[in-house]
This record gives sequence, C-alpha cells and structure tokens, in this order.
Amino acid sequence: MKNVVVGILYPGVEPFLEDYFGSIVNQSTKNFELYLFKNDFTSSLNEYLERFSLAGIKVKLLDVPLPTKSPLSARQFILNTLRAEFVRGEIENIIFTDSDDYFHEKRVELSLQALVSSDIAFNDLTPFTSETREFFPSLFSQRPFTKLAFKDLLNKNIVGYSHVAMKAKHLQKLPIIIPESLDGVTDWWFFSLLLAQGLEAVFIDGATTYYRQYSLNTAGLKRKFTLEQIEFGLEVKRRHYTALLSYLSKDQKLLVEEELENIKKLEENFYFPQAKQDYLVKINEIASNKIFYWWEQIDLKYAD
Repeated sequence: MKNVVVGILYPGVEPFLEDYFGSIVNQSTKNFELYLFKNDFTSSLNEYLERFSLAGIKVKLLDVPLPTKSPLSARQFILNTLRAEFVRGEIENIIFTDSDDYFHEKRVELSLQALVSSDIAFNDLTPFTSETREFFPSLFSQRPFTKLAFKDLLNKNIVGYSHVAMKAKHLQKLPIIIPESLDGVTDWWFFSLLLAQGLEAVFIDGATTYYRQYSLNTAGLKRKFTLEQIEFGLEVKRRHYTALLSYLSKDQKLLVEEELENIKKLEENFYFPQAKQDYLVKINEIASNKIFYWWEQIDLKYAD
C-alpha cells in the first residue's frame, strides 16, 4: 500500500501554487503519490506536472464531480474517495495539505515516521501574512502540545488539514456524510470525532507548515477581535457541538452539552449592549498576551 499527499485545487489558488508545489518537489522523501483534487479548477498544470515527473513524484488528478463545488462537498468527495481506496488495499497513510500553504522539506518524512506507531500526527504551524510575507513565531512553540486527546479539542480547534497526517484505516471510523451545517468548518468536527473514539494525535518536532493568514483563519497571532467575529465564532461553535452530539459517549455528550449551555448563557448576556462591549474588551485584553487557537476566544469564563 502507498502513502498519499492530498491537496485541493480551486479557482483563485493559482498565485500560491509555486510555493505549494515547490515544497512538495523538495520533500526529503519521495515515498508518496500526490493526489490533486480539482474543485472547479481549470488552470493548466503542465509546467508543474513536468517538474513532478523530473523529481520522480507520481501524480493523480481527480475532478470533484459534485455540482455545488462547495468546500464541504469537496471534502466529502475526497474523504469518500480515500476511504474507498483504503478498502481496496491501495493506500496506507495520508498526509493532508492546503494548497495555499507550503511546508518544511521533512514534513512528509517525519509524518510517515510518526505514523509507524501513532494514529494521527500533526506538525507545527508558522503563520505568515499573504500580502507582506511577514512571518510570526510558530504556534506550537508558544503553546506546546505533545499529544492531543478529545478534551483538548473541546473548546477550541488545534488541528486542521494543513498540518495533519493519519493512517488511512481510521477513515472507516467517520460517518459517510458530513453534516451540511459544517460547510467551511469541517476540520474541527473531523478530528474531534476521531479523538472521541480513543485515537491519539502526536506532535511532530522538526517540521512546520507555513500557514497563510486571512481574516477568518487567523490563529497564533496576537490581534484584536471584533463583535462580528465573536458572533460568528459563537455560531461556528454551536454548529460544531450540535453535529458532534450523536456520535459521542455519554460522558463526552455531557461535556459538549455544557459547552452549548455556555453559549446560550453568553448570548443571553449579549442582550445587554454594555455586557457585550465589556466581553469584547476582556477578550482583547487577553488576546494582547495570549495566543488563541481557532475559536478559543469564545469562552464563557471570559465574561465573568
């Protein structure tokens, strides 16, 4: 069985492909096949395909056939394709990537080494701004995790497709259908489900993903939040927790139900404009000295 590096191509990603494909060509091991899923992507790849051929990297191009071309439907097709290939005995390990990012030359090698004895492996993230290419301290060097369990992802997301690898067999543990409410925010749900079933994710030291920053995916940066971002985060958390509930154990459900109740209380508190402003001030005071992971700033305790 083979190892696969998985990427998604979509309209608008073209300016970032030189960085992305360059980091793949420069990997210290070529013991993988590159699966590129084209989600309504029609630009020519001939130049890059020639470079892959010269580097000895096999490439498989697949079109996402679903008519909506939404991020969720693309993820759905990709995961089900990979699941089917595992069932046919074709793939063993998966290294996920985002095509607007790029990564350290040893990322694939170190991921495969970690997966010999672990279910899931994740490497560091080094945020940088897309416009100015200003680089920031790596996320896990500031708030380190050596291993992750379900409780670590309870009030925040820590892992995503841009820096995670996993054994393909564990795709069998996931539902066939991703809830439509998670369109655009599937990563947190995906990895929470896997960890809820007792799998463990280990940190890979020595590799990083260079993580391109936009307005909604910022993590690891000290910055100010707006009320709109807080309200959006509340909605994301509600959708995530609601989609998780039916797949959890009794004890895990209690933890998630408590988080849903916290969201309800916080929103009730937000009926009072001054309370909403006070919450925002506290969040931004904390953000000036703390690195938040995704959605972590949405926490009832900060309103106390």
